Amino acid sequence: MAQVSLSLLLLIGAGLLVRTLINLQRVETGFNEQSLLLFYADPSLLGYKDDRLRDLYQQLFARLEAVPGVRAVTFSRVPLLSQMSSNGTFDLPGAKPGPDGTVPQTAEVFFHNVRENFFEAMGIPLLMGARSRQGMT
Repeated sequence: MAQVSLSLLLLIGAGLLVRTLINLQRVETGFNEQSLLLFYADPSLLGYKDDRLRDLYQQLFARLEAVPGVRAVTFSRVPLLSQMSSNGTFDLPGAKPGPDGTVPQTAEVFFHNVRENFFEAMGIPLLMGARSRQGMT
C-alpha cells in the first residue's frame, strides 16, 4: 500500500511539472524568442577593463555580425527575465513640492544597460520615447 501511494504521489508531481513546463512555453515574454542565442561572458575575469574591454566587445560584435544568417547582435548587462537591475539616482531640476511640502532633490531610478540596437534586435516595440544616438550609456 505504501509503494502504491508513493508511486501515485510521484506520478501526480510529474504531471504537475509537465503542465507547468507547457504553461511556461505559452508565456508572452515581450520579446522575440525565436532563433535567439543567449550566452554569458565576463572578460573582466581575464583582466579586461576600460579601453581594452571596450575593444574586445567591439571585435566580438563585428565577428558575430559577420556570421552568415545572423540578423542582429546586441548586448545586455543583465539577462532578461532575471529580475535583476541596476539602480542609481539623478537630480530633479524644477521638481515640484510633494504632499508633505518638501521638494525632492533626487529620484531613484532602475535601469538596464544595453547596446543601442537592443530593442530592434530583440523585437521589442518601443511605445514611447526616443532612441539615443550616443549608443550604449
